[in-house]
Amino acid sequence: MTEEYIKKNTINLIAIDILRFIAAISVYYYHHNIGWILAKTTNIKILEYTNIIGSSFAVPLFFIVSGFCIHLSSHRIALNTFMSIKQYFLKRFLRIYPPYLIAIFFSIVVSIITNYIPLPNKPDLFIHLFNLQGLSIKYFSTINIVLWTITIEMFFYLFYPLFNSIQHRYNVSKALLFSAVISIISISYFQLSKSELSLPQQYLFSNLIFSWCFGAWICDTHLKNPAYFKTQKWIITSLIIIVLFIISNYFSWKNDVLIKYNLKILICAPILVLFISKEKYFQRYKKWLTIPIAIGISSYSLYLFHVPLIYLKNFVIIHYVHVEYRSVIMVIGILTIPAISYCCYRLLENPFIIYAKKQRL
Repeated sequence: MTEEYIKKNTINLIAIDILRFIAAISVYYYHHNIGWILAKTTNIKILEYTNIIGSSFAVPLFFIVSGFCIHLSSHRIALNTFMSIKQYFLKRFLRIYPPYLIAIFFSIVVSIITNYIPLPNKPDLFIHLFNLQGLSIKYFSTINIVLWTITIEMFFYLFYPLFNSIQHRYNVSKALLFSAVISIISISYFQLSKSELSLPQQYLFSNLIFSWCFGAWICDTHLKNPAYFKTQKWIITSLIIIVLFIISNYFSWKNDVLIKYNLKILICAPILVLFISKEKYFQRYKKWLTIPIAIGISSYSLYLFHVPLIYLKNFVIIHYVHVEYRSVIMVIGILTIPAISYCCYRLLENPFIIYAKKQRL
């Protein structure tokens, strides 16, 4: 595959922004319990089940898209300049940590105002400042219930240079195989455990590393051999994933979340490939997709800030809005939070993204 082709296909993909939009809005929809609100308002009980996308598949979709994006970014940079390990980690730090840190303190401020959740003690705050809550049983989801996933992402990013080194030395398939070995060993260890697993054990990054790297493998294949996704091999692979996913939902076994959560991530793989294949369609109708693209671009901010913003909105409505107007203000609030998150992206994320791009180590 020519360098020109790879360069052309490492541009920002609208398909990825749309997938981020779907994942972020689904999480927001679920945490806002909009499905339940719609079911109660319309008396159509089945609408309550619309929450399932956000509760079960949004974070897995984020994970596989994350693997795709980190590999895409690596290829994009490699075409222009050599990126050292120091530069890689600096860019990841500037991309992830500043908004994350602000989200922690904003969540605490909202807790002080609303008193909806207990204020963190010193160990809790310390663990969150170092992004280790995803490894802690006691503080797994205390300050902000979504932040445990940021711990998982951090360890994915720490692993990626090794994955990338293997794929450069050998090929991406061997790098993926290496990640599979790690996941198999990790899952096997916990699967043999006689006790019920804690949340940090269930979602330990080593259990999920293969599924995350599968997103990177899809990216590499998309850039170097896109025709593969039209072959019988890929169709069979997709069917195997779908069949295993369906079968796994009909059976239960001890600590089955170890397998089932990986399958939730992998079931998003055919969807990822499908959306990427429709990039020309998204480009053609780009102007009609302005809002989903904007939410997709700002999905990290929406993910970080939506829970405390929901708490704050509910607090204001309950304490300061007359009962007669609460429903209207509730709808306005639901629509406003994604807009506020976009402003957070512009003010809190984008400056660090721009700064990171200028760094040369």
